[in-house]
Amino acid sequence: MTEQESAGVNPFHIQGMVRDESLFFGRQSELNSIWGYLRKGSNVSIVAPRRRGKSSLLWRIKEKAHDEIPHDSTKPEIQAFYIDMELISGEEQFFERLSELVKAEDPTSLQLERALENKRIILCIDEFDRTAHNEAFSDDFFSILRGLSQG
Repeated sequence: MTEQESAGVNPFHIQGMVRDESLFFGRQSELNSIWGYLRKGSNVSIVAPRRRGKSSLLWRIKEKAHDEIPHDSTKPEIQAFYIDMELISGEEQFFERLSELVKAEDPTSLQLERALENKRIILCIDEFDRTAHNEAFSDDFFSILRGLSQG
């Protein structure tokens, strides 16, 4: 053990999300569980206290989904996207961003539904809890999001 480690100094130097694959480690059991749910088409929530690596885990899922979700010739290939809710000010901006990602003509729920038709999407939404008590997100936002995920 180095002197720094014995003094209680954190040996990890990374601040924020880990995007470099070589620096991401120690979450294989969590990833295996998540991949199992996603392969079945289930929604997954990752809940943990702040600064526990949720953002890094979501980024990893986005980056590896294509490799981890087997391609079935009867279904379209999987696409994964990441949205950080800390950068989204309200539901209008969220749906605009989602429309960009899935190449919908405009951010209406009908156009999003059409754009998502016959696609397999994994949407990694970071800091989703910011929407719960935020007046910029109506009850309709959650209903629309749920409806889109079920389609």
